Amino acid sequence: RLAPLVQLEDLSDRQVQEGMRALGVVAVRRAADLLRHRSAEVRSLAATALGQAGGAAAAEALAGALIDEDEGVRELAMEHLGRLGDPGAVAAVARRLESEDSATRARASRTLGLMGGDQALSRLTTVAAADPSAAVRVAALRALARHAEEQGPARVALVSAASGDDDRARAVACAALRSFLGRDADLPAPCR
Repeated sequence: RLAPLVQLEDLSDRQVQEGMRALGVVAVRRAADLLRHRSAEVRSLAATALGQAGGAAAAEALAGALIDEDEGVRELAMEHLGRLGDPGAVAAVARRLESEDSATRARASRTLGLMGGDQALSRLTTVAAADPSAAVRVAALRALARHAEEQGPARVALVSAASGDDDRARAVACAALRSFLGRDADLPAPCR
């Protein structure tokens, strides 16, 4: 019964998307059910299928996989949630910012940056200013940079980091600000 799902690995993204759409909600439910399979490999394939299928039901199932016992499944779920950008999954991804593992927090920051939206940017702003790990703060700043072309919390966080004491964070913030502000006159003093 798992053979059709295992073969998904050999198909292009477009082929999988077309097939999943044709199968509709039933296929997404079946793939979501496979996220509870005993094999991490099967759960990984299910996460990939859900990520390629897209939609709110797939995002909901992937959000549940963020707490899978296998790191590879968790990473795939996070990656696909970032690509899907479903606003309903932001809270689940944001909870990963509370992990003790800095790599998990950095990955969650990158995913929230892909997802965008007010809730994601708000959480990223907090992480960029206060996470105990410099690597996580930098990941949050890079994620915020994707959304800083308009005035708003992302730009405010970048300007604040550009004026801060953390050399790595300042370099990332200045590079991001320079990329869309252009002229040195518009940059905060530490970036000129």
